[in-house]
Amino acid sequence: RSWLVRKGISPLRLTAVARIYLGNWIKNHQPSWVKLGLAGATEALRWGCNDLGGTLMEEHITTMAGAQGGTAMTVADLRGAIASLQRPALQRDTLYSRVGNTAPARQSLSQRLTA
Repeated sequence: RSWLVRKGISPLRLTAVARIYLGNWIKNHQPSWVKLGLAGATEALRWGCNDLGGTLMEEHITTMAGAQGGTAMTVADLRGAIASLQRPALQRDTLYSRVGNTAPARQSLSQRLTA
């Protein structure tokens, strides 16, 4: 990771370029709040990621490896992070199918650009 910073390519910039380059080939780009912390993952949503991930209940592999991002997250915390960006929260299952009817459908890119 340090070589990215030394060369002037931040992880967030790399995320943005990946999103542009991969486009619809990989539709969902998810930052890991476990590794980045909720603030870091929320910032990644500004740079092209579109999926904040799940709540988890007890994630210890990452913390055992030395990261300090977190081991569990509440739905309210995730919704709050999404709301801070003025974006709709959408609950999904593992296969990316919508769960419940609590959020509007995702807008197309052209709709977001003209909004």
